[in-house]
Amino acid sequence: MNFIVSFLSNRIVRAALAIILIGGVIVLANPLESLPVILEAGPALLLWLVGGFIGIIIVNALSVWWVLGLRHGISLIRILRHYACSWSTEFYFPGKLGMFSLTYFLKKENVEVGESVAAILLIKMTMLIWLFALSLLAVGNLLTANDFLLYLGTLVIVIGGLGILFLTEGGRHFVRYTILGKHAAHFVGFSKLVKTVIQRPTQWMGLFILVFLSILMNGIMVQGLFAEVGYPLDLLTILGVVSSTILVGLIPLTLNGLGVKEGALIVLMSLHGVPTEIAASVGLLSTATGYVMSLLIMAFVLKEIPSVLLKGEMPHARRPA
Repeated sequence: MNFIVSFLSNRIVRAALAIILIGGVIVLANPLESLPVILEAGPALLLWLVGGFIGIIIVNALSVWWVLGLRHGISLIRILRHYACSWSTEFYFPGKLGMFSLTYFLKKENVEVGESVAAILLIKMTMLIWLFALSLLAVGNLLTANDFLLYLGTLVIVIGGLGILFLTEGGRHFVRYTILGKHAAHFVGFSKLVKTVIQRPTQWMGLFILVFLSILMNGIMVQGLFAEVGYPLDLLTILGVVSSTILVGLIPLTLNGLGVKEGALIVLMSLHGVPTEIAASVGLLSTATGYVMSLLIMAFVLKEIPSVLLKGEMPHARRPA
């Protein structure tokens, strides 16, 4: 078992699996068949993709600003700049390094690393709850009564587990040491921020609303993409599909879920009458656009990326005086 986990944790292995799965999508779904349709709708598709990604970045930056920016008096514009850098970095530094890259940029605003990590985890965990709940819109009608109850039970367990991790001192201690390792003792701001957000209803309610808006923005983008190629679907269905796709993409099988997310999108959209080649084309185009946009952003802000991040090192904190 340890060998399997170690094998799948290897970046080269995960990159190879991503290439294999993407190749499988191209061979089996044959997206080239839909090329005339994609080319005809090309400008509109790019408009939806670029506008959608920008909207998602802005809403996610709002979440960071809501949790951290207001607390430290950092302007939304500066938070937006830092988040855009982090969003781009995550494409090319997958895993824990990319996920917590925002901590590097927020250190420029004198935000303690423990606080940054806490904010990132709160946003990620809130999104996980929404994804589990909204994915029922895509698969709920496909489940038997027993499967539906099992899914709801899983959702309750997930929410309960997250509650234990963030609402109890022991849980926060476990999360802090799991993420930050031997340096966790120096990140005193972690528990303080978590307590602050949880104890203020306006804070966590606002966070839940902003995270939902991020998923909604993603859903509107995907709905627009499929509408442009002749397959308009209602927004609730799309939200279920998007949520399920993101959830499946979290499975640590390939880098950034490459190939896994596209495959899930093809399967789920086919259940709603969308041809596999169309779904494959939209999925691959969306992935490619994300990488190109992140590369362009990184090209403008490369000088702002700390050298320790480029070396693949996690952030360290100074010992408290």
